[in-house]
Amino acid sequence: MPGSLAAGYAYRSEIGGGRRRLAALLAPSLLGGAAGAALVVGLGNARFAALAPWLVLAATGLFLAGGLRQRLAPASTSGLPGSGPLALLALGQLAIAVYGGFFGAGMGVLMLALYGFWGLANLHEMNGLKSLAAAAINAAAAAYFALSGEVDWPLVALMATGAILGGYAGALLARRVGQRWVRLAVGAIGLGFSAYLLARRL
Repeated sequence: MPGSLAAGYAYRSEIGGGRRRLAALLAPSLLGGAAGAALVVGLGNARFAALAPWLVLAATGLFLAGGLRQRLAPASTSGLPGSGPLALLALGQLAIAVYGGFFGAGMGVLMLALYGFWGLANLHEMNGLKSLAAAAINAAAAAYFALSGEVDWPLVALMATGAILGGYAGALLARRVGQRWVRLAVGAIGLGFSAYLLARRL
């Protein structure tokens, strides 16, 4: 959550024109994050752990396909012509948020794939929206875990420090190197993470 907030702050200028989209993402993110956390406390995450490599791999493929779509249909920096209804964006975000609260591996790639196919073209804006939506998902899930007594607070303090530094630095680096290299990096990380998760399962 703190790392996502730090990244969202670094992308604040890119998000400026997408406040209606951000508003449509936050409510389903909070609701889905809490629901996913409730599911994992009640059921455990073994099933999602088995699905995670394939979900991340599919999301990476969708994300890269979305980049190809944008090259074939050039768009403005705020979105593709004919972007879908906000209700569809919110519904997709709710599904991802439940997954994020339950397991979370590759959640960011799933959101980027959703935003690209919904019609957004500016990868920095997509990253900013994704970061703040992820913060909302993780805030809701963290609150549920804390109330359930599932949090190791000293470890949280260490991880939060690293997350804040890494989230902000990563966003600054992404803005500096340009969208093409960020898209390639996200694709490479998604494929590598899918392989890592699959290797762990095997």
